Amino acid sequence: MEIPNVTESLRSRLIKAALDCFLADDYHNVTTRRIAESAGANVSMIRYYFGSKEGLYEEMIRETLSPLLDVLDGPLLSSTAGFAEFLVLYYKTMSARPEFPKLILKVLALHHGPGRRFIQQLLERGRTRGARKVADLKAQGQMGVMYLRGEGGPANPQAAFDYTKKSAEAGYPAGQFNLYIHLWNGEVVDKNRTEALVWLNRSADQNQAEALLALAALIEEGQVPDRSLVDAEELFSRCMNAANANKSLRVEAAFHYARLLSYQINRLQSLTTAADILQHCYEEEECLGEIADACVELSKSTIGQIRKLVVNRQGTAEEISAAEMVANYFFDSTGNPISKRSHGLDKLEQTMREMSEARKHLSPELYERRLLEKMTPTLHAQIKREKALRVVSTARIKIGRNDPCPCNSGKKLKHCCGNN
Repeated sequence: MEIPNVTESLRSRLIKAALDCFLADDYHNVTTRRIAESAGANVSMIRYYFGSKEGLYEEMIRETLSPLLDVLDGPLLSSTAGFAEFLVLYYKTMSARPEFPKLILKVLALHHGPGRRFIQQLLERGRTRGARKVADLKAQGQMGVMYLRGEGGPANPQAAFDYTKKSAEAGYPAGQFNLYIHLWNGEVVDKNRTEALVWLNRSADQNQAEALLALAALIEEGQVPDRSLVDAEELFSRCMNAANANKSLRVEAAFHYARLLSYQINRLQSLTTAADILQHCYEEEECLGEIADACVELSKSTIGQIRKLVVNRQGTAEEISAAEMVANYFFDSTGNPISKRSHGLDKLEQTMREMSEARKHLSPELYERRLLEKMTPTLHAQIKREKALRVVSTARIKIGRNDPCPCNSGKKLKHCCGNN
């Protein structure tokens, strides 16, 4: 029976789309969604075939260089003639995509970055090629992945599905998650999203990180009947703390969790937690990429809402104090997250030292006022504004908008507390 080529063609399309995108733009500017759209594929298939964007990046390099790697592993280079043939093959390979050598050099020029170590390993031949031993596999589910990716032999989508199904039925969470992917996307077998959700739930019940993230995302999108956003919050939280979750999954889950919390616009504690997580995600992503950009966008509205609730005193004293600390030490004045949390903590520590020293020579009343100004600047500014406006409303002599503001800021009233 002839093996269906639909899955192989999709995998090839993803690799070709990745090559086009990475040649056209820097690694951090290329998103998985952009690659998937270019290939006409579902973005989840990138994770299924290659594990991550970096996995796709490395596979793209491997496939482009595969003719050269085959020669390096064979006897051709043992003779002068063979070396000449290798050079001809090299130039044929590179001439097909003249931009590719420039991409390799750009990767190698980075001290740290995706693909650098991998390319060095290829150049130094620090790794062996060929099929992995079955004894080294964690579960039968890995056999399905190998057949799907064509590792150790030709890709065989039907064999991949069969092994994946056996793994899922045997109770392996990775196999259950991979079976969900097969059934949800219908690349090898007909789509069956009802059954797909059954296997996804079983995998998530065993705390499989990818399953937790996928199920939570589907609930957030409203694609899972009888499940609420509260369920999505719980699943995202579990993924953030799952033992088998890599950094990429934890950061993605954390961002989604923060986004759900940010919807609770009248709960100061939830918004503060969301802001705290967004700064952490932004720092973990090194301020670059799709999630980092999303963190910046969501942070501005979240910090803006926090400051609004603080001004209106919508929260307990403890909640307002925590909100002010997060908003003013982990974010700038425009609501953008800072790149290093340690910088904010250093600033906070310096403020506390200054206040400890000030306490020695300030009166209790002045010390409390100074402490309020330093630790809760948004609330302090609102209190000053309210006092100044009371002075304006009760003054015997009319205070005009061009007169000095009663708060003693040195500004005109219309540019200070009278600025409505």
